[in-house]
Amino acid sequence: MKLPNVIRKNKSLAIVVLVTFLAALFLIFECFIVHSKIQEGMTAIENADQEIQRINNRKMPNPVRASSLIINKNSHELRTKIDELYRTFGNPYRKNLIAFLNDLNTKDGDVEFSFTESKIIELFREAWDEFYSNNSRSESEQVDKRVLVDERNKIYDLFVTKLTGTPVNKSFDNEQQKKDWEARARNVYNKAFDRFHANLKSSTLEANYISANDAKHILMQSFGLPRTMSSQQCKAFIDDIQLRLERDLSIIPGIQFTVNNEGKKVPATRNQIHAKVLEFSYNHNNTLPPPGNVENILNHYTIIEDLFYRMRKAGVQTLVTLGSPFSAKPSGDPSGDVIRYTDSEQDMDLSFKKYVYEITIKSTVDQVRSFVNELHKAYHDYRVYEIEEMSFHRDPSFNEVKAANDALNKLKQKEEEQRKKDGETGSADDNNRNDSVPAYNVKKKYTSYEKSLIYSDDSYGKTVIGAAKGRSLVIAYIKVNYIVYTGNIIEKK
Repeated sequence: MKLPNVIRKNKSLAIVVLVTFLAALFLIFECFIVHSKIQEGMTAIENADQEIQRINNRKMPNPVRASSLIINKNSHELRTKIDELYRTFGNPYRKNLIAFLNDLNTKDGDVEFSFTESKIIELFREAWDEFYSNNSRSESEQVDKRVLVDERNKIYDLFVTKLTGTPVNKSFDNEQQKKDWEARARNVYNKAFDRFHANLKSSTLEANYISANDAKHILMQSFGLPRTMSSQQCKAFIDDIQLRLERDLSIIPGIQFTVNNEGKKVPATRNQIHAKVLEFSYNHNNTLPPPGNVENILNHYTIIEDLFYRMRKAGVQTLVTLGSPFSAKPSGDPSGDVIRYTDSEQDMDLSFKKYVYEITIKSTVDQVRSFVNELHKAYHDYRVYEIEEMSFHRDPSFNEVKAANDALNKLKQKEEEQRKKDGETGSADDNNRNDSVPAYNVKKKYTSYEKSLIYSDDSYGKTVIGAAKGRSLVIAYIKVNYIVYTGNIIEKK
């Protein structure tokens, strides 16, 4: 093969070009091999990363983000349970509120509310804040109770307007449709409120004395706003309840009876019943209650109302005494005593208060036990009682006291006769007596008759408390604390 002239004339250059070309091919081949290995490595890394993500999502979530979600979820559930627990302490109208919400959430055409307890309370607080943002006054400003009641009536009206107003996410073809919807919504609310009012009449001491305006303030109390009224209204409130207590003698156990000088149970006179009602409720001595005590008096009546109810349910026969913050001998602070466990914890939580009541009842042991059980079970009705002290004693009847006195007199008479008899034969006995044994050391031996006089009471030495299978009458003293959670109370503006 004959080489071209160019190559023949430039053999050296041709050899260099050929070697360069072969080296380039080799380098290109090496680059391709390295690129392939890099590509395979990148693919392996990407696959490994995807596998890691898949494993993390399946078994081991990201510890920071996942834990944060779990903690927030658990914290929300715990907060909900704590709020539910708090509502158990001193929330006497919560059952009525729950029934009210059930009636309110009843569907009427295209009107369908879905209020929960928390949601409706939040709406009421919005109305409260909105009212006082437009009608502000200093917290230290002293406001007449009548003005305060008027303000709360306006807050209630604003609350109802917000509740029955057109929802933001609801649209209407024209203004008339909107007005019709709001009218139906107001009708649903009014029906639920009327049921709420009727339930109050059947479950409280106020009964038929509760007006629609009173029911409004009780509904607001169930939202966390303490009920209040003027001193004049409070006196009328007390008088109405006391009048009912005097007319319906079944409310307070045993109030219709008294004990005469011979220890016999006889019907009580009207004046005696009136005096007991004042003692067991609140004796205002025909004067206006101090404005600062109005809220406390209203709370007091919800407590004794429940105590009377539980006594009747347990079958307690007679309420003997009821010491309360408003009795002749007050038990505790009328505004409630802040619960403090130790000095070191006194500033930790001031959200609980106790109202002290000292109760003395006369009944059988079984009935007393039932009453104590009723106090323990009161949390089902969103009330909490703490029994601080309890004691029993037996109150002997007139006949038992008389029999014991007669036996004692007979014994004294018998001993007197024996002393006279011993005096007649004393000289002979003295001659025969051992002078080394003092007379007072000689143990007297009683005859069977004398022993019968000493133990004339058949129940002497026998079980008194709990005898006769719990049917024997006893006097029970119970000191009880009514616990209230104050952390959800709307503060005064």
